[in-house]
Amino acid sequence: MGLQKVDLLQGASSLDGGAPTYEVMGQLTFESQESLEKALTQYGNEILSDIPNFTNVQPIIQTGKVLPI
Repeated sequence: MGLQKVDLLQGASSLDGGAPTYEVMGQLTFESQESLEKALTQYGNEILSDIPNFTNVQPIIQTGKVLPI
């Protein structure tokens, strides 16, 4: 459905050596915003309802775009 890449990052620590702000972060790269919207329309509820099976943390979901450098 346009998913091109998945990166998962496990929080290690904050810069001062304290606990990380986030335990796990996932970055899903889609070919377009439209592809993401189509995937979420079809599977979004199923995916979000499965999250409590793995954690009691409320997920934070954000979209963005790659900026040219």
